Amino acid sequence: QHGVVCRDQFEQLKDSLSSYGLKPRKIPTIQVNAEGVGGTTSFIESAEIPVGIGGKRGILDVHVIENSVPLLLPVYMACRSFGSS
Repeated sequence: QHGVVCRDQFEQLKDSLSSYGLKPRKIPTIQVNAEGVGGTTSFIESAEIPVGIGGKRGILDVHVIENSVPLLLPVYMACRSFGSS
């Protein structure tokens, strides 16, 4: 699984990060399809973004897609970061 976000939400995220003097760092985009309930779509760009969730800081790789979705965290992140299995 991958962290994904739609283009519009990614632009809003970049604006929010810039207010703290931060910005995403572009990384190579993997050429796979994102699949879900709404069908299949391709990643159009990828970036590392700084995140802080529940008092824990880290870097999240996100892949930008055209479909309208909010920032979706990958399951592995939730399991490792919050002690789930």
